Amino acid sequence: MQLTVLLLVFFVGAILFVTRFASAATTTMTIEAENMTPSNTSVVQATNRSDASGSRTAYMTGPANVKATRSTGRITNVAVRAGTYIDCSGTIRMQVLIDGKVSIDKYLSNYYPCSTYNAPVDIPAGSHEIFVAFVSGPSCYKELWVDKVDLTVDQPTQPTGQPIALGAWNQGVPWDLTNLNSYVSEVGRKPAMVLWFQSWGPISDGTFCKSCAQNLQSQGYKQMVTWEPQDYHYGANQPSYNLDSIINGSHDAYIKRYADDIKSSGVPVYLRPMHEMNGDWYPWGAGMNGNTPDKYKRAWVHIYDIFQQEGATNVKWVWSPNVGQPGWSPAHSMSSFYPGDAYVDWLALDGYNWSSVHSDPWRSFDQTFSGSYSEITSVAPNKPLMVAETASEEKGGDKAQWTKDLESVVKSKYPKIKALIWFNQYADGANWPVDSSQTALSAYRQLVADPYFQGAMP
Repeated sequence: MQLTVLLLVFFVGAILFVTRFASAATTTMTIEAENMTPSNTSVVQATNRSDASGSRTAYMTGPANVKATRSTGRITNVAVRAGTYIDCSGTIRMQVLIDGKVSIDKYLSNYYPCSTYNAPVDIPAGSHEIFVAFVSGPSCYKELWVDKVDLTVDQPTQPTGQPIALGAWNQGVPWDLTNLNSYVSEVGRKPAMVLWFQSWGPISDGTFCKSCAQNLQSQGYKQMVTWEPQDYHYGANQPSYNLDSIINGSHDAYIKRYADDIKSSGVPVYLRPMHEMNGDWYPWGAGMNGNTPDKYKRAWVHIYDIFQQEGATNVKWVWSPNVGQPGWSPAHSMSSFYPGDAYVDWLALDGYNWSSVHSDPWRSFDQTFSGSYSEITSVAPNKPLMVAETASEEKGGDKAQWTKDLESVVKSKYPKIKALIWFNQYADGANWPVDSSQTALSAYRQLVADPYFQGAMP
């Protein structure tokens, strides 16, 4: 009996050991140094160093660094290919840092043709900043050549969630489909869902377009309406559209007519009223026009109840705050605006990489959404989640890589995201469209072709 127990313990232990230490599938992520962002362009340049590296390099003539941001799986090894020229007998100190922590620290003397330097690491999956730094060197003329950085990263054998629906906003939808059709032609696939925006005022423009919705449905599109209590000609300071005006019934006739039109269209509609309510840039936003989170919940329930009374049961309700940190700090938590599970079908988040447009640092999809994803999924853990608006600016970083990182990290880290919509329009000074450059378009086409992003909306 005792021997049997010992053998069983040994067998289970062996299984656990193999499971824990079996090598995961890995891949090499290469970052070409000439594409990294220099800290000081007066001492960092790109050149051909065929004598030393056989390829194009970034070279530094004094203390400086080059930087890149990447979303990765778990990093298990970092390698840098670098060389030096020094016009005296001193040495150059070179470091490779990931998220501020030194991974490689080398003193290179003259003349070191490009060689590869490796270091094992164990860095969790996520968004990371990679630096190659010229730390110090002699007073004579010197150059540090950096060819590339290679990261060995674990790749999940299976995505953590089910395939998601990839949608798009194109200006003019639903009344004019010219831009939507151009998008389809450009990327090679129809979006699973189209987004459109409609303000309540002026009243002449606030009517639900039944024929438009039916036309989109006939072409196979699911559709989401972002429904905005405002006159779009004006800004956030519109007291006539504040939350009190909704609660007290001032807009009931309009809301009823809109509900009746959706109902009679027969088209399933995802309705996203009063989005980004945790910001202060819309008339219904927190802190504007006497609005509070409690009034927001009451206004939401009031609108919802009218739709139920009118029998508009072909509506799915989408509750959609804006992302918070690290971009900004909302005054109120998301949970303070949540009307309750009985009144919401889907959760949604809006978030962008604004970069230089807002004088912000370049932020990956993961940096933009990670904290808010955790917050919103804790508000209503059992609700499906979509990214209702996202895109990246072109300037300030590598947009193509931003899109590739999105493709990777959504699969590995965001299993609750069931749909994602790209804001495909130049707006607010930002170059959001998928074709803002040829490299950006190529990366987006790769995203569209990925089976994981070819899911359907229910």
